[in-house]
Amino acid sequence: MASGSFSPADIAAMPRAEFAFPGALRDRLVTAILDGSKTSTTGLVADYEHEGEPVPEAGDRSVVIDSDGRPVAVIEVTGVRVVPLAEVDLAHVVDEGEGHRSVAEWRDGHERFWHGEDVRAALEDPHFTVDDTTPVVRALPSRHRSSPRRLIGTRWFRGSGRPACRRSGRRTGRTGRPRPG
Repeated sequence: MASGSFSPADIAAMPRAEFAFPGALRDRLVTAILDGSKTSTTGLVADYEHEGEPVPEAGDRSVVIDSDGRPVAVIEVTGVRVVPLAEVDLAHVVDEGEGHRSVAEWRDGHERFWHGEDVRAALEDPHFTVDDTTPVVRALPSRHRSSPRRLIGTRWFRGSGRPACRRSGRRTGRTGRPRPG
């Protein structure tokens, strides 16, 4: 775990990591990040392409935003793999910290999210769908813990996708748009 502290200017300059859309799912994902149970995330390559942004790389940092738009932690990508959706394994599923006990259970939840109106609207594709060949970004991170007035370090990740995370300076930035988890 790397430690360090970040000034308000550092935080303001970092891309935003917004997991899912504001609401109950984001709240659960942020809690899992803060308690250390979420140490990986999955995002859609299609999301990065739509936003015109590169896939995350090891060393990328972003600030996690809660449902109220407040910065709560800094995460740093420690590893990234782009794989077909069918290659997401149980170890990655468990590391996402959402309580799924099988890949099938995880995939069902993520497909419901990815096939939902919010994601389709964000991608500007009302018929968007995923299948076994859909490329996804698996991000492995380390988290930088937060305290009330400053964010301090513990390595984690940034990822995930419309499932998990997006970085950006915009409302749903990535990198922008929310990801499931």
